[in-house]
Amino acid sequence: GNEFDMQMLPFIPALKAYVRDLKAHMKMCNTNEASLTKGQMRSIPLMYACSDDRGNKGVFPKADYMFCDTEATSVDIFGLNVERWCDDSAGKVVYDGINSFIAGRQYPGSFFFSEMGCSKTNVAGHVRTWTQVHDFFNDFPAVDGFTAYTYSGNQDFDMFDSPLANATENEDGLHFFSGMKALGDEPQTNPAPSKRPTCPSTILGDAITSYHDVQTYNTGPAGEPSGCPKPYQNSYDDGRSDMVVV
Repeated sequence: GNEFDMQMLPFIPALKAYVRDLKAHMKMCNTNEASLTKGQMRSIPLMYACSDDRGNKGVFPKADYMFCDTEATSVDIFGLNVERWCDDSAGKVVYDGINSFIAGRQYPGSFFFSEMGCSKTNVAGHVRTWTQVHDFFNDFPAVDGFTAYTYSGNQDFDMFDSPLANATENEDGLHFFSGMKALGDEPQTNPAPSKRPTCPSTILGDAITSYHDVQTYNTGPAGEPSGCPKPYQNSYDDGRSDMVVV
């Protein structure tokens, strides 16, 4: 999901319940005798991309909520659509604060910058520097990765003049890809000890009810073992007829 928290914060338990149901479905497809993918169903990591609505005071309890309780009911990746690096000095302070919070939280999943950047309308000269990319993982080691916003599709954030392969790169894009050359070392650390946060009862003043009260949605036959995906069969006649990929 992407930024549903902006429109439905009091109903965020529905997001957590959706995670619960998706993980239960994948587990059922991998373990039920009637499933065509029994023993072959991948457990696909689930990510929620959170809005940056009202900054850290809104983001941090939402991250706690999406990671709280059990692995079976929590996202694997919490994405933050963080668009606050509008100035190299102030932006560094913001990122340092987020990095420090994540490091202290020791979340059991990944914390990811899912929309990184700033509206060009808020940047001097209307061209972003992308200085935050330089040595990113050395400067912000608690953040597990990022995606930059955006290739094309929003004129306030575009790096190219169209979504096509022959699109022309603008100055903003040149800065970003130049910064990627100075990314530095990628993280090579072993997973650190983790802990699950307590589920908050309120977020930004809104009472948050238990996701246990959200019933599983009945999808009919699609949610039954017979509705599990079929294993992918290699269609090439290469003599390896027993090859199965999921």
